[in-house]
Amino acid sequence: MEIEKQIKEYLRCLDESLDILSLHKEGELIGLPSWALSTRTITIGVAGNDGIVLKVVPDKALDDDVVNILEIKSVEQIRDLFAQLGYDGPPIERLDENFFALWGDTVMYSADNPLLPPALDNKCLLGLGRKKGFQSIFNVENAKQDAIDFWNKRRLPKTHSSYVVELKTILGKFHALIKRKAFLERRIHRFIYEHKNVLLPPHKRCFFEHTLYYGTDSCKADFVLEREQGLSSLLIELESPVHAVFTKTMDLTAPANHARQQISKWVLFIDSDAVRNAS
Repeated sequence: MEIEKQIKEYLRCLDESLDILSLHKEGELIGLPSWALSTRTITIGVAGNDGIVLKVVPDKALDDDVVNILEIKSVEQIRDLFAQLGYDGPPIERLDENFFALWGDTVMYSADNPLLPPALDNKCLLGLGRKKGFQSIFNVENAKQDAIDFWNKRRLPKTHSSYVVELKTILGKFHALIKRKAFLERRIHRFIYEHKNVLLPPHKRCFFEHTLYYGTDSCKADFVLEREQGLSSLLIELESPVHAVFTKTMDLTAPANHARQQISKWVLFIDSDAVRNAS
C-alpha cells in the first residue's frame, strides 16, 4: 500500500536524521517525541476514497515497526482510535483535499497540583485528513527538516513536572535506544551518564570513562561510583545488551567473562597505584 510505504520511509528517515543530530548530546534525547527513535505500532485507517486516519504508538515489545490497515466506516471508529482525546469534527470526506492535522504526545496536568501524575498522558502521534494532505507531510524531504525542528525544539522535563512522568520518559527512551544499531556502546554510556541518578545505583559522585593508572600503563573505567562513607567505590563495566550473560550450561559467556576481566584489571591498577588513582 502506497501510504504504508510512505509513512514507514518518513519515520525511518526521521530516526536516522535524529541519530546524527544527537551525537554527543544523547542525554537530551528524552526531549523528543515518544514515537521518535523507537519501534512503533502504526495504524492507518482508510475512509472512503482518500480519507486517512493515522495513529503511531511507541511499542518497546517490537523489534521493528508494525503497520495495521483498517477501514473507517464511521466517526465512532475515529473516536476509538483517538481514545481519550475524542473526535468531534466532520466526516473526513468533507475536509479540504489538502487538509491533514497532527496531534502528538498530549499531556494534561492537574491545575491544583502539577506534581501529581498527569490526568492525561497520551504518548502517540495522531493524524487525520485527506490523502493529498498526508502525502504533502510524510515525505523524505520533510522528515529531514522535521528532525531538525524536533531537535531544535526538544523539551526537557521541567523542574516542577511529575517525577513519575520524568522517570517513564527516561526509561522509555533508554529502552528504545539500546535496540538501535546506530547507538554504539559509548553513545549508550553518555545517555546513562546524563541520567545517572535514575539509571545507576545511589552514589555521591560519578566518574565517567575515568582513567586509571598502573606505572606507565593506563586504562579507562566505564563508570566509577563514589558511595557514602564506609561503602567501597563501585566499578561498572557495561557490555551490549545483545549479549547473553550465561550459556546453556549456566557458565559465563565470553562477553560476561570479558567484563569480569576488565573489572579485575581495574582493581589491579587501583591496588598497585593507589595514591595516583585515589587522587
